[in-house]
Amino acid sequence: MKAAGTPFVRRFVDVRPGELGIVIASCLFFFCLLGANYVWRPVRDELGVSAGPENLWGLYTGTLLATLVVSPLFAWLVSRMPRRRFITLTYRFFALSLVAFFAIIHGEDIEGSRASMVLYVWLSTFNLLIISVFWGFMGDVFQNEQSKRLYGLIGAGGTLGAIVASMSISWLMALEHHPDPATLLLLAALLLEICVQTMSWIARRAPPRPLEPHLVEPPRPDKWTGMRLVRQKPYLQILCIYMILQTICATFLYYEQANLLKQLMPDRAQRTVFLADINFWVNSLTLCVQVLFTGKLLRWLGITFTLLPLPLIALGGFTALASHASLFVLQAMTILSKACEYATAKPARETLYTVVSRAEKYQAKSFIDTFVYRGGDWLGGFFFHQVFSRGLLGLSGMAWLAVPIAGAWTAAAYTLGRRQEALARAALARENPSAADPRLESSGERV
Repeated sequence: MKAAGTPFVRRFVDVRPGELGIVIASCLFFFCLLGANYVWRPVRDELGVSAGPENLWGLYTGTLLATLVVSPLFAWLVSRMPRRRFITLTYRFFALSLVAFFAIIHGEDIEGSRASMVLYVWLSTFNLLIISVFWGFMGDVFQNEQSKRLYGLIGAGGTLGAIVASMSISWLMALEHHPDPATLLLLAALLLEICVQTMSWIARRAPPRPLEPHLVEPPRPDKWTGMRLVRQKPYLQILCIYMILQTICATFLYYEQANLLKQLMPDRAQRTVFLADINFWVNSLTLCVQVLFTGKLLRWLGITFTLLPLPLIALGGFTALASHASLFVLQAMTILSKACEYATAKPARETLYTVVSRAEKYQAKSFIDTFVYRGGDWLGGFFFHQVFSRGLLGLSGMAWLAVPIAGAWTAAAYTLGRRQEALARAALARENPSAADPRLESSGERV
């Protein structure tokens, strides 16, 4: 099959006949989803800065506890509902909660209030869940080979949504008579409803792929199935280690950003604009990489060497930050690391789930993307809070502590990528024995 479009377009976009409509709809779905995420993200991050670095660990603890409640409930829904129904229910429930929060906080001074803390926890709990649901849905729609070609393009659709949202927020909040930041929650709720409508269109035209015979589903999935699968599968356990190390590094960076912004920018609207501007540059760089390089990198380098750049950036960035702690170094590290995560590491990480069962795509994945992710946040926040807030180490000292963690994260990325590539080769060998790789020795491994 030949890719659709002109030779120039095919140089960067490899969409084949029969895929175009689903790919465009998937891009629109992710455009609206990340657009909603980047509408409420500056609001949430500004609430975190307002709370002060000394209170961030409490917010992380609240988020972890909320995730402990929400994640099993979500897994229970997954085990009892078709994918279209539980995605609709999840997205609309969250959209209605945003409308309710708007009604509560509109026009109120909530800085440091209980309402601001509850809103921060709520947004932090659900933002990972709804994105995890999207990529699980994509894993049902596209095969492993398609994911390597198309996930970069679909990710670019989401990045474009993030850019539009960030630019809109920067423009609105820079106006002399800017709206109350709470109003942005209504816009996010509207975007989530568009996501539901787009998902329904895709689901009607792309039924779930038939299960591969070697991927055995749990006989009676329930709300604890995701946790059990992680306990049973070494492949998922390595993925958990990868996620924990990534979130600890990200939390260290977040704390240092919060400290500097609290000191240098006392105005809430100014901080919201500053954070939205960073999001704009991150997503602009991400979009360029996704459109021009992501699909090619996934196909040419493979999953392993597409996962590695992000922890390597963290390793170099924390070393630079430890040597010279400044806002410029922090901004540069934030932009580079986030752009790399969204442009290459995230599509590569989602490709990891194309070689697992449906229960692992939704239930184990949601457990990893929410509880494990937020658990890493909590560990990083606890460590930073205990060491930094007590004056044991400064920002430079904390950066030095993050260097070996980034090194361990690099090792986990390499191991995880090699496992995925072995499983993908094994699946290909089962489908087409003549294409089996004679070097494959792990086709029978217990994943």
